[in-house]
Amino acid sequence: GKPGSSVKVAVRRANVDSAMELTLTREVIEIEPVESKVIAGGIVYVRLKTFAETTTRELRRVLDEAVVQSKGRGGVRGVVLDLRNNPGGLLDQAVLVADEFLVSGVVVSTRGRYGALLSEAKAVRAGTRPEWPLVVLVNRYSASASEIVAAALRDLGRAVVVGEPTFGKGSVQTVIELPDASALKLTIARYYTPAGRSIQAAGVTPDVSIADSLLDSDKDAAPSVSEASLERHLPSKRSEGQPPPELDGDWKAAIEAADVRQVQKALFEGDALARQAVALVQARIAVGE
Repeated sequence: GKPGSSVKVAVRRANVDSAMELTLTREVIEIEPVESKVIAGGIVYVRLKTFAETTTRELRRVLDEAVVQSKGRGGVRGVVLDLRNNPGGLLDQAVLVADEFLVSGVVVSTRGRYGALLSEAKAVRAGTRPEWPLVVLVNRYSASASEIVAAALRDLGRAVVVGEPTFGKGSVQTVIELPDASALKLTIARYYTPAGRSIQAAGVTPDVSIADSLLDSDKDAAPSVSEASLERHLPSKRSEGQPPPELDGDWKAAIEAADVRQVQKALFEGDALARQAVALVQARIAVGE
């Protein structure tokens, strides 16, 4: 709808049987897609809120600024990429974000109803960031493009994924305009990870499973929803593809050694999962020294 027009929405609440109906006014809302901070020890925390047209450009900017800011103090030594609560967005931006950290390999592919390959997006060497230890944070509301990035970085051995199983939005739609000015939205394909697994209704299972305390602490929140919980969802194809690669010895040692008490609570007030991710990167840096 056009800005200024109204729309009615129904909101579900915890412990309330009936939905609450609200009338909202449509407006264009500009969202800054990237937030970041540089933590002592050369660790860069980057949160991607959505995959918009400017997401990759902003990601490159904050990483470049972090390199300059850390110069003379040991430089950038690790990255936490936070994709929690990121509902997705533009596929090309997801591919470019993953490509920032990948030298080569298929980032994502699509296959049609009968398994025929429809498309592949590949990483290229040019512009790839150094092999900084990389932790990707996800939760139950990481969906679509977020899942593509997390799965690509994990399947290609570039990152460790930490958090909760993701939403499971792994289908491709197209819109067919009809003569009467209406339109038909048709599901035509599934997204597949580099290891050949379908994301649809399965999501991405983290290497290190930790509940997101920011979500669980909200006692008034409505029950969480996943793709698999939706009526008439496109079913999963869990039997396809290969399992993700096993973590190497250095990452296993880092997981054992990570101590969240070494990360100041003030850096991420109430966000234990973000602190755990930083602690894991710190431990991985120490293991490699």
